[in-house]
Amino acid sequence: LLDPIFRRTQASHTLPAMNLQLLVLPVVTSASWLTNLFSWTPGELQFDLGSTPRLVSNQSLFPAEYRESMEWGTYRPGVYFGVKGRHQGSLLMGLAWGNLDGKVLRHECQSGELQSFNWLEHDGEHFAIQSIEDEKLGLQLQTTFVKDPSAPGRSWQARVESSQLAAEGKERPVSFFLYLGVEASDGISLSEDSKHAKWSDSEDGFWRGSLRLSGIDAVKGRFTARVLFRLDASKSDPQKQPVRWRRVSARVQHETEPTEPEAKLTGVWDAKKHLQQYLQKTGGAAAEPAQKPGEQGKKTVKQAVLPDKDFHDTQNFVALQILARPSAGLRVELHVNFGEENALTDDELSKKLDAHVLASSAAFEKRLSETFPGGSQQSAVKSAVSGLLGGLGHFQGRLLAKQAENEEELERLPAAVLFSGVLTGAALPTPNTW
Repeated sequence: LLDPIFRRTQASHTLPAMNLQLLVLPVVTSASWLTNLFSWTPGELQFDLGSTPRLVSNQSLFPAEYRESMEWGTYRPGVYFGVKGRHQGSLLMGLAWGNLDGKVLRHECQSGELQSFNWLEHDGEHFAIQSIEDEKLGLQLQTTFVKDPSAPGRSWQARVESSQLAAEGKERPVSFFLYLGVEASDGISLSEDSKHAKWSDSEDGFWRGSLRLSGIDAVKGRFTARVLFRLDASKSDPQKQPVRWRRVSARVQHETEPTEPEAKLTGVWDAKKHLQQYLQKTGGAAAEPAQKPGEQGKKTVKQAVLPDKDFHDTQNFVALQILARPSAGLRVELHVNFGEENALTDDELSKKLDAHVLASSAAFEKRLSETFPGGSQQSAVKSAVSGLLGGLGHFQGRLLAKQAENEEELERLPAAVLFSGVLTGAALPTPNTW
């Protein structure tokens, strides 16, 4: 029973020993339940879909303020890091990364692929921090999601920070991808200025870059998104700019046939397939990115890069790619705002994100200690609670099911909403309802 909970954290070596007496007690005292469990004969799972209760909106249980505050979240537990809304046709964001030739590409949660990916803090509402370790690529990532507390339904931010997993050993550049899409319209594009933007060096010792996107969400309306890049200049060649980011814009189709009702939706969620489709192999770019000072000789490395091209006049999918060494400390931020565009400068946006994270983390720690007093197992409690809340998912579509017991073919059920909880992304990458 405990195995699914521990699988996600077993490789991190940070989860302290838990006192299992209270966890074992209900099992020991429920002998009749255990007898029924182990005497049960496995068979086909059956349930009557026709008798399910009608879903109604309970304004007293879920007032408008609550629904607005819960609109956005990390509701994509099947990928390592992604954000979406709880409405159909939502704006959607995700992260992917891999090696230079594209043969390794991380996106969906796969058992055994990474050493660990654990939610360090997750309050289920406004804030989340995750740690990811990729031993094969020598990479450590920290992802952050936070909402603006004054407008949680209209403004949210995400951040990805990279570092070298281990100082020893040969370091290789990594290809990072950030993508955005709109699931039910042609409503997203990169500004013309951003298509030709370059790095700028700042007095604080970092290379910086900034891009701007805009689009239309099917329910929330117009939005703007600012993407900020930062690299440590001391870890790159001080005489030249880092390798420029690359991009692709396209209209991606839904995986169903055009005659299906879902054809009006798009396949933005299947980002790995789209990235693999548009990545182009080169015979070797001018140099490996983010070279350390003093390095001599630049090997020709076959690289898989995005084509810097708009494939359609209207797009619902935009992907950005940047090549960097993990030790260069790449930081990517995404600032999304619905309605009027945020007038803050890039630096002010980053500081605002820091302030939101600091306040949200303190509130989470306070609420956790009040809900689970005692303190002796606080670290384990934080891991367990954050892991469960980070596994919440929200999906819309038509499930496949047998309409009758003797039928072999699967048919699509009427469109419905699935609100799910994933016990562990590492062992169970697909949604599993509680």
